[in-house]
Amino acid sequence: MAINLRRVEANRTVRVMTLTEVTQVEGQPGGYTATIKVMPRYVNDNCTACGECAKVAETEFDDEYKYGLGKRKGAYLPFNMAYPSRHVLDPRIIGTG
Repeated sequence: MAINLRRVEANRTVRVMTLTEVTQVEGQPGGYTATIKVMPRYVNDNCTACGECAKVAETEFDDEYKYGLGKRKGAYLPFNMAYPSRHVLDPRIIGTG
């Protein structure tokens, strides 16, 4: 997987957009326009995925990645091989202790 990620990053015609959803596609063959919705990560590019934010976050939520069968902190790494390797803050944690 690491090799493929390097290939994608080196390709100037490919733009990887995480936490993004395509909401509409218009156009015709050879000329499409896509409308996207970007979900906020609430964490800036300085995140090193050290996990310190997850250690201090006390609020827990059902883990959607595990179909609600477990709990996760309000600050979390979405999954082990997440790309980019940055933590995410659950929007429900904003304004809590």
